[in-house]
Amino acid sequence: MDVKRLVFAFVLGAVVGGFAAMVAVTGSAFDSEPTAPATTAEPAIDVKPTRVAPRAAVMIEPDKDDEGLAMELDQAHFDRDWQRVRAVGRVLRGRPASSDGTIRAGSAGGDVRGSLLQMDYEYRRRVFLLELGGHDNRATRVMEETDSVQEQERRLTDLFMAPTVAEGDAIVVRDAAFLIGQLATEGGRQLLVRTLKDPEAARADLAAEALGRSGDPQAASALLSALEGDLDPKLRARAAHALAYTRDLAAGGQIAVKLADAAQQDQDVGVRSHALAALARADLRRCLPARNALSLLLEDENETPILRQASVAAMRSHRAIAKTLPEELVISLERVLPKATGPLKLEVTRALGEAGRAETVPILENALLAASAPEEQEELRRAIEAVKKRTQEQ
Repeated sequence: MDVKRLVFAFVLGAVVGGFAAMVAVTGSAFDSEPTAPATTAEPAIDVKPTRVAPRAAVMIEPDKDDEGLAMELDQAHFDRDWQRVRAVGRVLRGRPASSDGTIRAGSAGGDVRGSLLQMDYEYRRRVFLLELGGHDNRATRVMEETDSVQEQERRLTDLFMAPTVAEGDAIVVRDAAFLIGQLATEGGRQLLVRTLKDPEAARADLAAEALGRSGDPQAASALLSALEGDLDPKLRARAAHALAYTRDLAAGGQIAVKLADAAQQDQDVGVRSHALAALARADLRRCLPARNALSLLLEDENETPILRQASVAAMRSHRAIAKTLPEELVISLERVLPKATGPLKLEVTRALGEAGRAETVPILENALLAASAPEEQEELRRAIEAVKKRTQEQ
């Protein structure tokens, strides 16, 4: 089965509600991948996919129903028109979210059930598959030239493990890794797992990402095993980073629990920071251990400052996707603000400006009265204004 048919079938198979679920991102489809403080392992292949020349801005009616948006995405696939994909994303992001974190669909169908975190996951996965299916190179042509999965696996393996010599080789290696992941075969999965220990860090990082993006539950289990049991902290950090791409994390499932454990208990700061960054994409409403990990790390004054700041960063990133932050995390930020200093105080202030409630205003005002540094005073004033405006509008 060639990759273009695979991707097109995936997109056509997403019914009206599925396309409405491609909502919850801010910025372009390729922005805001999970990041963490660069302390242990973050050497990814810095290769951008080949893009077509910029097109004129695409405008889509904001009240277009879900079936119409689905047709727009199908057309974008045929034309390889990323401006149109982003235009659909803008329409979906602009639809109002309800108080329980769902988002209202177009006139074709009521409310779409499920958290914005899961919608964000579905959106990014569809765009990833569209991008992969739009490439034309030695790796993607393998999928067109044979329908034998065994032969596809063999040829893609050769391309993935080949040295990068000529210009364009890195993109071929990248696409070969992702296509091996999409095959979800036992041999391909084991190849990627073995490559997690590859001495070439960029190839090992790519293998981890391919496992995380595969949508294969067994691949996610292999990453979890590496996170929990491998002796190499670089490999554990690599696994934590890759788990941010998984569906179970977006649903607030077992992967979120295991990442919360790693964020609190791992002996390596780099692993813990990667785990915290990944938790930004977890459904925190559904995962108490993840909420507890973020609040406990933030409030522990004996904890490493970089991890306390990473906890706040994860909260802010989560709120950017979910459009809300669980109340106990807001309360945790409120408790920390009066005692926080330096960069941590600035980050907590910004987080409260974005997620604070009416009760947050006097806490911010008291902090402003006690602040002496001009930068802190300015951030606190901004936060007070933002919270007042938001709470008055609600």
